[in-house]
Amino acid sequence: MWWWKTRRQQALLLLSVLLAACVVADQVDEEHSVDVDAEVAQSAPVLMQDALPAPIGLLDQYLPSGFGPSSFNATEFVAGFANSTDWAAIGFAFEDAVVATFQCLRLWVVFLVLVMVPIMQGLTMVGDALLPHCIAVVKLGADYVSEMDPVHQAILTLTVLFVVVCIRKGYVHKARVRYVVMRRHLELRYRAFVASLSAKWRLVAILLPHVLFFGLAYEALYWLPDSVTDVLGSEALFGLLSVGYPLLHSIGVIRQKRLYPQRAKSTAPPSGAGSRTSELRKRFEKIGLPDYEWRAYEACLKYWVIWSFAVCLIGMTTLFVPAFVVAFFTVPVHFGNIFLIWMHSPFTRGDITLYTLLSPVVSPYANRIHEREAMANAEGNEATNFLMRALVSLRVVPERHLHFAKDLWSQGPALFGLIFIFTPGFVASRGCSLMGFGFPAYVTIGVLGEKRTRRYEWWLSYFSVAVTVDYLVTAIGREIAWLPLFYHAQLLMMMWLQFPYFQGAERIFDACFSSVFIVPESKED
Repeated sequence: MWWWKTRRQQALLLLSVLLAACVVADQVDEEHSVDVDAEVAQSAPVLMQDALPAPIGLLDQYLPSGFGPSSFNATEFVAGFANSTDWAAIGFAFEDAVVATFQCLRLWVVFLVLVMVPIMQGLTMVGDALLPHCIAVVKLGADYVSEMDPVHQAILTLTVLFVVVCIRKGYVHKARVRYVVMRRHLELRYRAFVASLSAKWRLVAILLPHVLFFGLAYEALYWLPDSVTDVLGSEALFGLLSVGYPLLHSIGVIRQKRLYPQRAKSTAPPSGAGSRTSELRKRFEKIGLPDYEWRAYEACLKYWVIWSFAVCLIGMTTLFVPAFVVAFFTVPVHFGNIFLIWMHSPFTRGDITLYTLLSPVVSPYANRIHEREAMANAEGNEATNFLMRALVSLRVVPERHLHFAKDLWSQGPALFGLIFIFTPGFVASRGCSLMGFGFPAYVTIGVLGEKRTRRYEWWLSYFSVAVTVDYLVTAIGREIAWLPLFYHAQLLMMMWLQFPYFQGAERIFDACFSSVFIVPESKED
């Protein structure tokens, strides 16, 4: 660190010399300007009377006059180095700098106070608007409770106390754990039943859960009351099922993996139910789901792949197909909600079914990439890695440039998305969908086909951040989408999120999502 201290002392010395030179040049310039003004006043008094005063701005009030653009003289500035050090001038300059700094701080405080005024006024207006409704709800509840019989009041009081005690004593958490265990046990039994049925009638075992689900959904739509049907056809429920629940589920999967990485291996089942659970697990493993530890990651990634292709398909359809044709083929919202429930159901697993059908169409060679790389390119990769390590060790190529080249090679096709920078805004908005979701979905299919589990968390965190950013930008874009290059800036943001060299999505996930959902408890606890 001695060289750093030496550099800092040299920089401070140079700065003090420059400041002293500026002060000396300022004094010389003031004397010269006084003489010139006197001569001009004697020769042309009419011009001096008609001359307008120079405008005095905020910077002119607080900055020294010698720093103005018209007072700089290179000859006098260089000649100031030949003068002796004027410590009094340095002290005055330091005093002026301190005063100007405090003046700037005062102005920033005034600015922040002025900005807080409309914010507080807005919050006050919202509070004034909501306060009467809150008071009315409280009065309505109090009147309803006061009109109840003493027996019902006692029952309500005991119920509230019971709920509070259950929450404080941790009974709710234990009940949730029991529910998760029971649901997992039922899922294992169901999978075992499907596995035993597929041994005899494979087609029946595949179609049975889907036929039962859609049959029950058709009967439910016929018999359910109108209030439930209205809830089922709401746009809010569609947004919750399409984005909200998958987003929270993806964050929960990452949280479970980071906080409890070895929980499934370290914790042993109880002695009473251990034999039954292990037997069910053995039968469950015969169904053909590889990498059971990463099954939750794969399920979330498969859903986001389907969601990304759907977004890209809708965007390109609305770009080329007229609006009245699209409106003619619009699907009712309650059908879309039923379809999303079918995708998220643990018994039907519609997302995995759709992914199994669509992945060969989108990427026919996704299941062959891993074998081909392992067999054909093993020697080539080893030779390339040896050459790269040799170049780095000899300091021919910096390690930072090597990582950048690898990232550029792995994510290079995404750079073709920069062509949308030179397109109009309505085309660039579709380019955001294609490069922000379409290309990552295609790469994710290859990652799932290769079983590269080390990239699962990266792409899952990317989809979590990208979907959130896209919805925030869409909400803001309803008001400011008229700004020039708005969608072009969104395109650059999407590419910054997904490019491995910048690791934008991982930075945002670790800074925001992880601090809220994942970090509350540590692994040692």
